[in-house]
This record gives sequence, structure tokens and C-alpha cells, in this order.
Amino acid sequence: MKKFIYAASVLGTLVSGFASYANEVALRTTSEVYPIGKAYRAVKARDDYALMTRAYFNREDLVYEFAYKAEDGSMKEVVFDAVSGQTE
Repeated sequence: MKKFIYAASVLGTLVSGFASYANEVALRTTSEVYPIGKAYRAVKARDDYALMTRAYFNREDLVYEFAYKAEDGSMKEVVFDAVSGQTE
């Protein structure tokens, strides 16, 4: 239950943060914006994924920044380009 509540709060933060900047990002880029849902699912699909700890949309650099706890207890970070969807 704690994981569900935590995941819901993280996802809510992601959606609200992304929605407020989606139009601005779309206007500043010439191509389509990579969907945040795909980036979130890509992080959750990693073999060592255990728990999402942070999700952030960096408006200035146009990247999604995710931090998660791996199964071995270490903290990992993944950065997605919001335009191309490639990890950095």
C-alpha cells in the first residue's frame, strides 16, 4: 500500500509538472515532445528497478530526470531527452 501511495504521489507530481510546461516545450522545439509516460515506463522496466524516488522535468534543459532505488539498495539516475527520448 505504501508503494502505491508513493507511486501515485510521484506520478501526480510528474503529470502536473509536465502539463504546465508541455505547451511551452512544444513551441520551443520543432519536433514532437517525447511522452513522459513512455519515459516513466522505460525506467520501471529496467532489470534492477525497485522503487521510484524522484521524477523531475527540467524545463531549461528539456530533459526528464528520474532517480530510483535499485534492488541492491543503490540509488540510480536516468535522464531522458524530452525531444528525442534518448537517455543521456
